[in-house]
Amino acid sequence: MPAFGVGGVAWAPAVAMATFVANVIALWLSQRFVLPKEKEKGLLSVALLALVGAVLEVVLVKLIPVIGFLVAILVWIWLIKVWFDIGWGHALLIAVVGFVLGLVLSAIVGLVLGISLLLSLVG
Repeated sequence: MPAFGVGGVAWAPAVAMATFVANVIALWLSQRFVLPKEKEKGLLSVALLALVGAVLEVVLVKLIPVIGFLVAILVWIWLIKVWFDIGWGHALLIAVVGFVLGLVLSAIVGLVLGISLLLSLVG
């Protein structure tokens, strides 16, 4: 029997990395859907954007406990606007499409990790 449970700490880094990768892919796809070809960025640039956004979100939520999440959303949209050199409308659209795709991809990743974890516990 493994030393950790289904929600154990041992799986946390794998889940965090898988979620980050799913979110990078979602953001990359959303910018491909929304932007013209000349404004699109490469996968590594989008991964760096996602990393900067994640760090800023954590910092803002910790610094401003009550409304930090709302401020982080505005900063995220502004960061997308600046990163891709686009207007507020396109930035908002990328954020929304990326959010929806991120939910779908994270659910798929969670399902795959859940099934593989279940199989490792059974076998």
